[in-house]
Amino acid sequence: MAQYIPMTQVTVNSVNLDDRVVSCVLTKTKESQDVTTQADTARKFQGGLESITVDIEFQLDQAAGETTATLEALVGTTTTLIMIPNLGAVSATNRRYTVTGAFLESFSSIDGGLGSIATTTAQWTGGTLAIAST
Repeated sequence: MAQYIPMTQVTVNSVNLDDRVVSCVLTKTKESQDVTTQADTARKFQGGLESITVDIEFQLDQAAGETTATLEALVGTTTTLIMIPNLGAVSATNRRYTVTGAFLESFSSIDGGLGSIATTTAQWTGGTLAIAST
């Protein structure tokens, strides 16, 4: 069943950026490893290395402690991201997703057009995912 997410709690490098998040996507994948042998009549696969990707679209804000200052300082480094799908306490239906060691390759400090809200998407890759319900 689809889940309506009214607000995602997002903390980047210990800075709460909830009020600037437009969208948040956490993707977990495992590389497909071919384990087929000559005795098989069809291909067989198993999961290999895990990969984490986090894409967050932010409204840009130049104020101290907001999106631009926080994210510009993280380019080329690893950090911790914490995402909770809904406002409120962490629970079995509102789990906390923590990615430790996520790498930010680039960040667009200026992104927008005439008459539009300035937004940009930051993408983190790698790291270790922990999911908690308490």
